[in-house]
Formats: sequence, C-alpha cells, structure tokens
Amino acid sequence: SSRMVQNALRRKIRKKGGLDEMSYTPKKANKTNNAYKMGKLTRENRFSRRKVNPAPFIVLACVLLSFIFAVILGNYLGKRAEDSKNTTTEPNGASSLTTPTPDKVSPSLKLNAYFADMTDADPENSLSDQTGYARERGNALCFELRGEDGSLIWSSSVAEELDYPHRENLTLSRLENHLAYYVDYAVGLFASDYSPSLDAIDALKVKNNEIMLMCEAAESALDQLIVSFDGEITKDNAIYYQAYLIDLKLACEGTPVGIVLPYSMLTDADSAGLVASILEIADFYVLDLGLADSEELENVLSSLVYLNTRYSGVMLLGDGDDLSERLAVLEDKSAENYIVK
Repeated sequence: SSRMVQNALRRKIRKKGGLDEMSYTPKKANKTNNAYKMGKLTRENRFSRRKVNPAPFIVLACVLLSFIFAVILGNYLGKRAEDSKNTTTEPNGASSLTTPTPDKVSPSLKLNAYFADMTDADPENSLSDQTGYARERGNALCFELRGEDGSLIWSSSVAEELDYPHRENLTLSRLENHLAYYVDYAVGLFASDYSPSLDAIDALKVKNNEIMLMCEAAESALDQLIVSFDGEITKDNAIYYQAYLIDLKLACEGTPVGIVLPYSMLTDADSAGLVASILEIADFYVLDLGLADSEELENVLSSLVYLNTRYSGVMLLGDGDDLSERLAVLEDKSAENYIVK
C-alpha cells in the first residue's frame, strides 16, 4: 500500500510541475547546449584540423611555367630560322644573299642601232669609213665580237694569255679611241661556244675564257653586251645557262647584258616559267626577226605585248628596201629598241 501511495504522490507532483520536473528541464537544456557547442567547434575547425597536400599545386605551377617558356623559346627559334633562310653571316660580319643575284641594269638609251662589219677592219683604213654609215643612220653602233671563223675581231693581251684565236689587224685600244672620239654608244654581239653538253672541264674553260674576253671589251669600249647560244635552252639545262649569265653579269658589273631567245620559246605557254627564270638575270632579251615583212612583224609583236610590258626587248632586224615600213610597225607596237643588221 505504501508503494501505491508513493506512486500517487509522484503523479500528483508531475501534474503540478514540481521540483523533479524543474530539475529535469535544466538537465535537458545542458545536454542540448553541450551538443551545439561541440558541433560548432567541429564546423569552425574541420578545415584547420585537416592537413592539405601541396604537391598537386606545385606540379600544376611547374607545368604552367614550362608551357610559357616553350612558347617564348619557339617564337625566338622560329624568327632565327626565318632570318637564316634569307641571309648568311660572313666572317667579317656582313650579311649577303646565299645565292649571288646580280642587280638588273637598264640600258641608258632607247636603242636604235645599226650594224657595222668590223671583222675585216684594216689598220691602213680609217675606222670612221667602216662605221660612218651605221653611225649616221642610228644612235648606236653594233658589231659582232667574233668573225665567221670564230676568232676574236680584236687582239689583246687577254686573248694572247688565253691562247684564244684572234686577229692582229685591230687592237682593242684603237677601237676604244675611235668610239671615245665619236662618242658612239657601242653594242657587242657575242656568239658563245658554251654548251652544257660539253665535258665539265671543257665547259668551265669555255665559259671562263668567253667571260674574260667580253668583260675586257666592256671595260674598254662597249656599253652593252648581247650573248647568243647555239644550243637549245630547256628546263633540264636552263640552270647552266643561268649560271653563265650570273657569272657574266657579276664579272661585267654595271654593263647591261642581253640574251638572244627564239620566238618559239617566247610565245610557248609551257616555256613561260623558263623565260621568266632567264630574264630574272638577263637585263633584256633579243628577238631575231630577220627579214620578216610588215604583216609578219605586226602578228609577232601583237603576241609579245605582255612580254614587252614586263621585260625589255630588242628587235633584231635584217636590212632591206622595206625597212622603213617595218620600223613603222615597231613604233606602232611600242617596240622602241631595235638593231638593224
């Protein structure tokens, strides 16, 4: 019975909010506050308590720096490589083209030249008698530098040293004095024996001898040089003729050098690149039209409009009764430079 009384009293106390309930509430509150404090402490310090590994950040920084360095180095080396293609440094520090390319030289006048036969020049006769007719008709004198037998028309120390066939009846100094006195503009035509089909040693000897002789004449008496080759210039052998022209222009620096080219080559579409490569070196081209009549000349020159616009051309005409008509066609087609032979 006492137990029943105690239980009843406890129920009565709980209903009225007695000491046990009051003591119970703070205990519940204390548990809640302690849990909150523990949780807050955990949130504030969870990152500081966790150790961070720096290795990934170091690797990333190294990769980024390596990429920047590679880009800078690549740009620098690319610029150096591009510059090295265009120039090479010589021992003295000067820069020059890897392949010597002589400058093009423009003739100093509109050429209206007439041919004078100097192959039979006789010391006992006056040169003015042999050149007077040509000088009276045009503004320049043109003559072959070699006779029909292949020998040089003048004698000189260079020809003697080279043991080159030459004639003794006209010295170069005599020709030089004559041209200087009459203030003639002189053009020399040289028929070359050079051919890529020759033995390598013979080809080199022929080229060097011819270049030395032409440069001797240019330094003394000539204002222009025109060279003609007997062989056909093709895409396979063009490089040898280009080398010949380069050596000739470098040796005779300042003297305009022309080359005789056939009409078939000048007008062939497949040879356009070949012609351009030749005329990048030669200062002008010469087209031998022979005794073509006025109608033929008009057709020929009409097909050469672009070529004459881009490059300088000299028309080589044969003399004849209808020359005035043919010269009128040249003037009408703006072919201002010609040689009458």
